[in-house]
Amino acid sequence: MKAPRAQAAAPLAWGPDGRWLAHALAGASVVSISRVDAQTQGPSSSVYVHPVGHLTLAEPVQSLAVSPDGLWLAVGHPQASTSLYAVDLDAVGSWPLVSRAALPPDDVDDPDDLTQLAFSPAGDTLVLASGRRVHWLRLDVAALQAALAAAQAPVPSAETQAQANADSPAEPAAALAVLSVEAHEPQRWSFRLQSGAFNWAQELRLASAPLPPELLRALLGLDERRVPGPRGMAPRAAQALVALQKELLPPRLLPSLAAETGAAPPLGLRTDEHTRHPPWELLLRDGDNPPLAVQRGLVRLAMQQTGTSPVLPADAEALVIHLDDTGQAPPDPLAATLHHRLSLAFGARVTLLRQPTRDGLLKLLGDAEHRLVYFIDRSDALRPPQRKPGLPLSPDSEPLRPRDLLRPLPPELVFLGWPGSSDWAPELLRAGVRAVVTLDWGLDPEGAWAFSDEFTRALAAGFTLVDAARQARQSAYTRHPESSAWAAYQVHGDPLYRLQREPVPAPAADADATTALATPGEDVVVMTLKDGPDLVLHPQTAQDLMAADDAAGREPRGTRESTLAPGFLRNVLQSLNVLRGDPETKGRRALEELVQRVDARSAKGLLALSPEAWPDPPRPVSSTPDSAGPPLLVLVHGLLSSGEQTFGALWSQHPEVVAQLFRHHGERVYALEHPTLGQDPLDAALQLARVCAPGTRLTLLTHSSGGLVAECLVRAALDDAGQPLPSLPRFRQRSAELVNLVRSRRLQVQRVVRVACPARGSLLASGRLDAFLSVLKWSLELSQAVVPTELLELVQVVAQQRTDPATLPGLAALAPDNPLLQWLYGSAGSARSELRVVAGDLEGDGVGSWAKTLLADAFYNGDNDLVVQTHAMYGGVPREGGSLFLLDQGPQVTHFNYFRNPRTVQAVVDALLQDRPAGFAPVGPLSWAGESASGLR
Repeated sequence: MKAPRAQAAAPLAWGPDGRWLAHALAGASVVSISRVDAQTQGPSSSVYVHPVGHLTLAEPVQSLAVSPDGLWLAVGHPQASTSLYAVDLDAVGSWPLVSRAALPPDDVDDPDDLTQLAFSPAGDTLVLASGRRVHWLRLDVAALQAALAAAQAPVPSAETQAQANADSPAEPAAALAVLSVEAHEPQRWSFRLQSGAFNWAQELRLASAPLPPELLRALLGLDERRVPGPRGMAPRAAQALVALQKELLPPRLLPSLAAETGAAPPLGLRTDEHTRHPPWELLLRDGDNPPLAVQRGLVRLAMQQTGTSPVLPADAEALVIHLDDTGQAPPDPLAATLHHRLSLAFGARVTLLRQPTRDGLLKLLGDAEHRLVYFIDRSDALRPPQRKPGLPLSPDSEPLRPRDLLRPLPPELVFLGWPGSSDWAPELLRAGVRAVVTLDWGLDPEGAWAFSDEFTRALAAGFTLVDAARQARQSAYTRHPESSAWAAYQVHGDPLYRLQREPVPAPAADADATTALATPGEDVVVMTLKDGPDLVLHPQTAQDLMAADDAAGREPRGTRESTLAPGFLRNVLQSLNVLRGDPETKGRRALEELVQRVDARSAKGLLALSPEAWPDPPRPVSSTPDSAGPPLLVLVHGLLSSGEQTFGALWSQHPEVVAQLFRHHGERVYALEHPTLGQDPLDAALQLARVCAPGTRLTLLTHSSGGLVAECLVRAALDDAGQPLPSLPRFRQRSAELVNLVRSRRLQVQRVVRVACPARGSLLASGRLDAFLSVLKWSLELSQAVVPTELLELVQVVAQQRTDPATLPGLAALAPDNPLLQWLYGSAGSARSELRVVAGDLEGDGVGSWAKTLLADAFYNGDNDLVVQTHAMYGGVPREGGSLFLLDQGPQVTHFNYFRNPRTVQAVVDALLQDRPAGFAPVGPLSWAGESASGLR
């Protein structure tokens, strides 16, 4: 048995001028900094000091040393490791960490030996002693100065998360609660919790040897095809989780975690080779309360580090690798979205690879330095974990191993998105990688998307690693409660690591110069607005917007004065970049192919729906049932969307509403999936009319431009539908066919509930298409919807080419002077069909409220829901009994949120089921004509 070791003395080190000292309690993770004043020195046996601050570290302190020039503080940690901090007496408590190092495990005689440090007289060598071993570490002063400059570089302010749970992140926490779990023997584990002055420790004897990782996951059901979250666990798995908590957690641990501080700092978890396997993220929760990883953020700290974290240049590249052995096109939406986010944040130095060969990947890694390396595995997101030494990329090559990612220098961050990748983290961290994200078990695609996308968004916005992890876990936990994504991803490394972005021109005078550097027709300008969208613009659009910002408040715009002060845009411009264009996207053919891909997502026809879930796979019908029974309810989506993307929230968040709608309509509920770019609403109306049986009676629930589909069907039933017709031959032919179908089949549209329809067209869609698509994409993100890969590509291609909306029929239909709208409003008669309008106006201090003001001033000239002007939502084909409306205003009213917000969901239900829906009022004449946003006038 090892002899008991003497208690280490409290570490202490003087500054070279004798005016300050650093000191710590033995084994604590806090270094106190104190000034020594000559007037307060007492007898030689004691010294009186003035505490001025402290450093909170992620590891216990065993020794301290200050360089002879007083510029560096070295801190010794257990297992022969050290951290080097830059001294700044004017900013005590926030000294930058510039380097880390550790001895290889084979050179450590005993992990319990103290780590002692000393600088050479010249200050260019740090001596590290552990047990009988002594090592000399040469200091590259130039590299340390570069690391200090990078650590002190300004970072962009963090974005505000879109939903109510996502307040603006605080600055990196000065305190970090550290939970250490160490196995002294296979069945004897010690737990120690440190948080500031709070210290708690307890030893736990396990009733039996710990289960192997594979059995542990199988017991919890974590390797099954569909992985449920804790709120949806099968009873057997839930019982196993409770039993495992009782087995692995000391009784006082969770109460101690709740009581150690009122500030609830982020949690660092330090484990060893024997204690790292349990799913601690899943286990650390108290009853029905949210898990600690979700509440506070949790990062697994590096066990040891043998390499030094490199100082990578700000222009180092990023790499997104899509692991996909299916051979299907297009690329996975998640991989494309992460590539898009990183491209907007870091410019064109982001490469997207799909199922590379090992040799090809190694060559790419060796040719350039990479700050970030992402692996996204979605070929089978629920596949069993691959717990093998390497990652097979192809059957005929050696597997990829962790060391392969370290050439020529270790990246700053590695994201390993395939199941079973957790075993790679220790080796990568030991080699100097600052942060590693791994996936411990297979996941549903929705949960994987929620975590990965939010983590990348927060990281690119300037969050620390622990804050980005917390944001991502909260996103997955709240948006997909039946998924365990919040726990399946493990985040390892330095909790306070922050991804430094390359400095961008100041969003003031330099912004004009930056936009001038972009080449029209080749490059695009990316304007990232604080708490707002990434506007991907043609260079001329960006210059026009900056000019309008300069003129704000001095000249009237349209019918009203500008509400913004001059320079408002520049004050909220977080960053501005020129993104070099892809030559392959410059031609007309590239746009046509992209439009076909966009439309293929929603060209499925009329789908029969069920109250339990949205159909997967879709079940198109060739004809509706006979006319007996109640009217058919048909859901019609709008521009650049799909039925599930638009209405799916009713099934996932309001199932009681869905059941009510099915009962009322005799289980006859359908969705029309139709193209929205290459075809216009008249084409969609023809598509629906062709599959309707004779005598069919319809109730239509529509969103956005889907409302124009309903208006086409209503207009076709009027006596004067055939005359007068616009002179365009193709329009005349299609409208005549629709009139013939509606009349010959005696189709009746009895009621239309129209949500956020651009009934009077859209000024932005018809004028600045690049800005319109960027804002539409942002509105999708605010609604927590998955942004299709094709839309990401479309945003950039349209901005690059400055596409004319008239060349895209679905967008051309939104121009106020389009023949379609002229036909709809050209009737002298009135329709018997009832119309109920649900309109919206973003208002208040919620997410994007200032952005709405900016958009109204620069683009819309009026109130809006970020996509459609409110005053354009009321018009349509005249009705005999007039039309009713409900206007929803508030901070959560955005274009894709209507079927999530409780008030508008209830309004839709009332409008569909009641003859006199509560809260609705008649539309006033000025609002009907598109001249007022109030609805009443």
